[in-house]
Amino acid sequence: MSTERFPLQSTYACAIARHIKTAIFQETDLTAIASVSINKFLAKMASGQNKPIVF
Repeated sequence: MSTERFPLQSTYACAIARHIKTAIFQETDLTAIASVSINKFLAKMASGQNKPIVF
């Protein structure tokens, strides 16, 4: 997503996502995926990309 179109909202949303991911890692030593987009559909599509397969 381009931050030029929604500079304040996307910057704030990215900061929140980063904070949540960091908090999850610090508490559980597990990684998390967070996607920020202009709508839920695009965020879900982005979060499915490039996930490592771990068993």
